[in-house]
Amino acid sequence: MTNPMPDPAPPPRGGREPGSWYAGPVPGRHAERGFVLARLTQAHAERDHAALRASAEYLRTWSDSPWPEDGFSVAENAAELRWHDEEHEARVAFTYSVLDAQERRVRGCIYVRPLGDMLRTRGVEPPEGPVWPGGAVPCARGWIRSDDPETDVDLLRVVLAWLTGPAWALSELWWTAASDDARQLAALDALGWSRELRVPAAGAGREWVLRASPEGRGSRLPTPSAGEEARDAAPAGTATVTIKVESPAGRVVKSLAFELGEQAARWPAESEG
Repeated sequence: MTNPMPDPAPPPRGGREPGSWYAGPVPGRHAERGFVLARLTQAHAERDHAALRASAEYLRTWSDSPWPEDGFSVAENAAELRWHDEEHEARVAFTYSVLDAQERRVRGCIYVRPLGDMLRTRGVEPPEGPVWPGGAVPCARGWIRSDDPETDVDLLRVVLAWLTGPAWALSELWWTAASDDARQLAALDALGWSRELRVPAAGAGREWVLRASPEGRGSRLPTPSAGEEARDAAPAGTATVTIKVESPAGRVVKSLAFELGEQAARWPAESEG
């Protein structure tokens, strides 16, 4: 799978020098809970193309673009996969195909790159402000095919634990989802990734939602348990350019809103205790 909004080359996507944002280990693959995450290459072209065609309508919303266009061919997809593989080799960004346990069927795709570049590939210039984590901070995003329902939380549990675990050395990690992607946002809620920033998308009326764990890199994700909702017991901070500070019981203690650009802050009336 590929990025629908390629940046000019060279320099590599986003204008970042190869490898300058991350110098740690880069695993080639990971297998867990029926998912195989494998470095995306041209060898996946036909299987990846089948996943794109099965999910075309969702992916156009997911990417905030016309991609994949009607008539998008296997050959065009293979060319884009080659481009992703070259980025991976140059350590500009890392892209993984999500396959089933037998590696016969592509179930989705995961992208890891600097946060500033991630936004630029979506046609958005990174904002500035006191809550902005910085353009070089690692960020991930991804999708799962439309005919593979109710697996977002399972995939995100595997991906987030892997990226924040010992196989990588990422300083911290943010996940990006569209504000109208209810499935991904619900999965992040279930996994306790509640620290939030919002950035206006290029498309009118939409936002890019950035989520991180309240405890930072390597925090333990809740394990699935029958009949019990996964929740995070630690105090959570959110920004949406709105920051909410909650008690361990989940009550809002204070809520602080920032307006990016003007760096203005105000205390709304919502307050307890």
